[in-house]
Amino acid sequence: MKAPYRFVDLNKKVVYPEWSEKVFHDVPLKDPKSGELELKITAITPVYIKDSESDEFFNFNSTYMIPGSSIKGMLRSIVEVLSFSKLDTDDQTFAYRDLNHPSYKRKMMNTNKIYHGWLFKQGGEWKIESLGKISASNRIKYSDPEFKKAVGAQNVNKIKNKRAAFEKYKICNNELPQTRCGYIVFTGKAGKQKTREFLFEKKQPERVYTLGRNVIENFKSAYYLDNPSLINENWKNLWAEKFERGERIPVFFQLDENGDIKHFGLSMLYKLPYENSTHDLLKRYQEYKNDPDFAQTLFGHTGEDALKGRVFVSHHIAVKAVKHPPVKTVLATPRPTFFLHYIKQNKTECVTYDDKDAVLSGFKFYPHKKRILKSTGNGNENTMTTLKPLDKGSEFEGKIRFFNLNEIELGALLSAVTLFNRQNTYHKLGMGKPLGFGSVKIEVNGDVDIEKHIKAFEDYMVSEVGKDEYEKRKSQLLKYHTFELNENELEYIEFPHGYKDLKSKCKQKNKKHKKNNHQKHQKKKKNQDSSQMGNIRIKI
Repeated sequence: MKAPYRFVDLNKKVVYPEWSEKVFHDVPLKDPKSGELELKITAITPVYIKDSESDEFFNFNSTYMIPGSSIKGMLRSIVEVLSFSKLDTDDQTFAYRDLNHPSYKRKMMNTNKIYHGWLFKQGGEWKIESLGKISASNRIKYSDPEFKKAVGAQNVNKIKNKRAAFEKYKICNNELPQTRCGYIVFTGKAGKQKTREFLFEKKQPERVYTLGRNVIENFKSAYYLDNPSLINENWKNLWAEKFERGERIPVFFQLDENGDIKHFGLSMLYKLPYENSTHDLLKRYQEYKNDPDFAQTLFGHTGEDALKGRVFVSHHIAVKAVKHPPVKTVLATPRPTFFLHYIKQNKTECVTYDDKDAVLSGFKFYPHKKRILKSTGNGNENTMTTLKPLDKGSEFEGKIRFFNLNEIELGALLSAVTLFNRQNTYHKLGMGKPLGFGSVKIEVNGDVDIEKHIKAFEDYMVSEVGKDEYEKRKSQLLKYHTFELNENELEYIEFPHGYKDLKSKCKQKNKKHKKNNHQKHQKKKKNQDSSQMGNIRIKI
């Protein structure tokens, strides 16, 4: 696996501590532990935590500091792993468009399933006016006289050569060209040279649908409408303002078994939502309950029966700030849509979010690098981010206060803070972790017996999950908190070739699996035929 991140395997068993129902802030636990730990954090590599108002390192009145929330989030992630807690992840339904994938072909390559119509907003509700199923009459060739008349003969080749739909509309003043029969709807091209576009006829809608919340959220997720850095270029440059003004947007959609809209997109072969969301897969695999797990009991949780945490982390002030020259780079965002990494794969076929038995890869961590990788991107200044880190050798000091913990919980906290009190282990903080930023060493001072409490926590975990399971998990976690991994494997896949190579291997694996299944079926059929022949009695 070539990637800057690694995963600690997802745990099937979830530990729900028996004392979780007894946790109150005004009622002490039996033999409660309260106190504080003094932390010294030393940067081993350059570290960068962005200030909310500039590219500077997080600061107040020019005093640099690491926010308490950053440290607390880091520690909670480690406790979640060590305590066999639930994977704390948003419930997302991802979308994909892979014209070679069997699942996509089955669901999208049948035009008898595809409808077209107009998306618009009315009174806060999203609606679609259906114009019916796509048919041959809904396609118009570039060579058609009506097409040339609508867009201007001088613009036909310009439109034909543009890749994205919004670039084609720009030639037509960002308006839908009209013919006598309807409106010309442009879509982008993927690889092959296009010869025609779509024609949405001028007619009364067959039906008006009010879209459900899940359908809308899946559309927003597929086109990254809530993510300014990844938002779909056609939506951003063309449709967003029109939609907000109440204008109608051309879309394509499919219906579910009840005759309601199942999903929709901006092109006929749009990004298709997977069958399963992250929580669908998570709840099928983990022993999931609504009760608070170990990490939620310790750090708190929101939602029903919300619980306030009992661990408080202060801002850690820089007592030694070593400036590092500004770094201009691309901070690539690893996307869970990349199922080859975020879903555990098997040896026979590629597994995606469509497979109901798929298992999430687990808890993600960024192993340490001794050298800082350079990421120059594709030369597009809009994709570059300026980092103004503090250099290695910078030091920060602050405190962790804990209140009303039992011995086991304090042991879990100390295990995360000290990484089991080992010398050659390090934490990761801040931005730029994939490039090698953010490696820090934490030293602890406090009136507490670290080894004793860590042992209490480990004894508890062994009694809950077994020694082998616990030690395997602990070993995997610690490996990702050292500098011992091969750094050549901790780089991003080179796009597009690396990604295409992986997809190609996946495709070959699926073909081989399909071929093997076919051969097994033929062999089984042959054996059955032979068996039946052996039972035939011939009368003379």
